[in-house]
Amino acid sequence: MNKQQPSKHPYSRVMTMISWSAALVGAIAGVCLVVFFTGDVRSSTGKNGIIYAPFIFGTIGFMVGMAFSFLFAPTKYLESESGRKWLEKVGTKTIPSARIVCAIIAALALALFIAIAVAFVNEQ
Repeated sequence: MNKQQPSKHPYSRVMTMISWSAALVGAIAGVCLVVFFTGDVRSSTGKNGIIYAPFIFGTIGFMVGMAFSFLFAPTKYLESESGRKWLEKVGTKTIPSARIVCAIIAALALALFIAIAVAFVNEQ
């Protein structure tokens, strides 16, 4: 009848906040990149950049935030039931392997962020 759900670990909220905050920072960085490096935002390049940059950089920011929040998560949290759900999302069963996967994801996402930013700046 009344199933009690297990209480969430306090770090679950921290991981979610870090991930979404990084997405917001990425989206803002994308818009700033377009505004600062496009002479005229009303030009076709500026219009396309304003439309696509927040989504592209926001998604990359979310990936980076999620990876970094997992990398620095307390081991006690990762051993909890809430932490096990994050382990499933990463696709591993052990904490060290999940941290390695997240480090690789963070490095690749940051490299992608930098590559797109450099390509955008060089296009201008």
